[in-house]
Amino acid sequence: MLEGIDNCTHHGTPITFIGAGIWCPACHSRGVIGAKGPHRNATMTGRQQALDGDICLCRCSPPPLCLASQDSAWHEFGLDETVNSGADGKSGSHAVNAVYNEQFRLIDDNGVVLRNVRYRVYAGVNIVAVGTTDANGRTQRIATEGRRDLRLDVLLQK
Repeated sequence: MLEGIDNCTHHGTPITFIGAGIWCPACHSRGVIGAKGPHRNATMTGRQQALDGDICLCRCSPPPLCLASQDSAWHEFGLDETVNSGADGKSGSHAVNAVYNEQFRLIDDNGVVLRNVRYRVYAGVNIVAVGTTDANGRTQRIATEGRRDLRLDVLLQK
């Protein structure tokens, strides 16, 4: 976990949230926590609480599961709540806004992968990612809470 809410702790550990930055030890990259399965509405400072079994949106495919560092609190759902939930495990008032996980792949007109290209990704006027494309021409994964229009700016070098 790279981000938590410092003034909201559980046994001294800051509570983390959907969209928080985390480090993936498998692919050695920074990712963010994405919601998986049903969640009760549990917000702290306006951010939805992350749970054991949420996913790490990083470079891994498929995304690995997050493991909680604490086990003295949980969300329970009755059989009718899980049976009536949608295909994604979310239902009605128990669903949180979906976390979208986007990634760009850069290729030229001939289909050649554009490696090591500097880029910047915007959501509105906010910069949400800055980096260099990998060996496969991919940007880092960009997670947003809810649907967002993203703009990719590329710095091509001569």
